[in-house]
Amino acid sequence: MDNSIYRCPLLQYSSTDLPTSSLLPTVTAQDSPFGDASDLDLLSSLAYRRSDLDDGVINAILYFPSHYPVHYYPSMGLFDWLPRFILEDILLDVDLMTLVRCRELNSRAEALIDDITTYRRLRQSAGNAVAALLCSGAASFFSTRYVYSLMVLTSACNTCGQFGGFLFIPQGVRCCMYCLLTRPEFLPMSKHTAKRVFWLSETAFRDGSIPVMEGLSGLYGLHERRAVSRKRLFVSVALVKEKAAKNLTPRMVQQMENVENIDDEHNANAGMAYEFEDPRSVVHATHLTRLQCAVPFPFVDIFAAGPIIQTGISCRGCKQVATWVPYMFSAEKKRRAIEMELRMYTEDDFLEHIKGCEVAQQLWKKVICEAVNGEKVDPSISPSST
Repeated sequence: MDNSIYRCPLLQYSSTDLPTSSLLPTVTAQDSPFGDASDLDLLSSLAYRRSDLDDGVINAILYFPSHYPVHYYPSMGLFDWLPRFILEDILLDVDLMTLVRCRELNSRAEALIDDITTYRRLRQSAGNAVAALLCSGAASFFSTRYVYSLMVLTSACNTCGQFGGFLFIPQGVRCCMYCLLTRPEFLPMSKHTAKRVFWLSETAFRDGSIPVMEGLSGLYGLHERRAVSRKRLFVSVALVKEKAAKNLTPRMVQQMENVENIDDEHNANAGMAYEFEDPRSVVHATHLTRLQCAVPFPFVDIFAAGPIIQTGISCRGCKQVATWVPYMFSAEKKRRAIEMELRMYTEDDFLEHIKGCEVAQQLWKKVICEAVNGEKVDPSISPSST
């Protein structure tokens, strides 16, 4: 079986891709500034769920596409002769689209596939992501086993290593919102443009090594939301470059250098120098295409006492700092403030983060002051108070 169906060459990230220590909050070796406060109190007071990020990408897909009506027929034919565990392994190793279509053959196939623990957990925990893969056609490139392993084995963004609460469909990897908006690894391109720029024929896309997805119509954006009705086929620029690099010609080398320059210019304007543009805006069309290629994707901790679904939480302190961006003069401080505001955490990582977040600690002091004295305190903090 072709391993490209469920393995992506860019799944792992290297240590050189991790952010430098200067971009991370400083955690000092001292006693906890929160005293003996319980984890539940800290989470309820200082953390919040970023539903606006989920709304900015592919969302609200409430159905699974059906191709055939399910007929009552209590048999899988010759497959019923196989041991149950072998049959399940076969079904989990075929691509997700084939599995769903097989489920629609008859009532026996439907009952058998619904009883597979891996498929059932994937559909229950990440049903929206599975529906997005099916509706976009990308499910033909990933097996159920691969998507499930991505859901339960790692919560890290493929480039920065922080919590990645989204699935970048053209690569089939996790990403965080900041990397999705700014990193060249998550830059999509229409299939038509990729064939023209990199001199690739249709044959190059037939081996399944480059997933192709159809953009879904809907509303996309973070601060501003725009309607997108035009449907296009998207591919990952990073994977197309890797494919084209195997058959280089001088003309293709020049084309690839031109695309590299475009990526660098876009990152300089939209992802690095915030003197010019906030990456959360939708000024550039490339922001919308990036958001069109991502879907919320939870992390499921199956090794806990009971499976725990982590969708990611954010810090109220970092949210407060992001409101001061218009008053900051340093582009690096603006970049860091917006990066931290977009970052999400698991519960354990969040409890570690707030130990080094001074603004979160000040917000906690105000919460304690209100609880002890019964005073009504403004939860916001001015820049001068820090």
